[in-house]
Amino acid sequence: MSSFTLVLCRAEGCAGAQCGERGPVERALSDATRRSEHGVLVVTGCLMGQLLCRACGPSAPAAPGRVVPGRVAVVQPCHASRQPSGPAVLVGPIRDSADADELCRWLHRGALTAERLPERLREYARTLHRAPRN
Repeated sequence: MSSFTLVLCRAEGCAGAQCGERGPVERALSDATRRSEHGVLVVTGCLMGQLLCRACGPSAPAAPGRVVPGRVAVVQPCHASRQPSGPAVLVGPIRDSADADELCRWLHRGALTAERLPERLREYARTLHRAPRN
């Protein structure tokens, strides 16, 4: 497992986030971070900003063809010294413990690039990438 900083949203309105309570997603990611030699988990407020979150993230209204919302995270690969070693990767939606387990396996494999992130955890990044073309 490589070094990384995992930033997980726990803002009110972030799908599946319970204020003041660690749910199964947060527990799984906390365990994975604890098992890594140089992993850090940061639980924080909204990562996308209210406007963006409500437009295409976890707080966006349901729409035909839109995936079920989930929590959002950002993974920053880094060296043991905490210096970034590559671009940050937007992860989400993280809907349930199965998605969290998939994210944990990706972290454990160590190739922390967006291309190697499981397809189902790239929806928010794809949505943001398409947004300027709308």
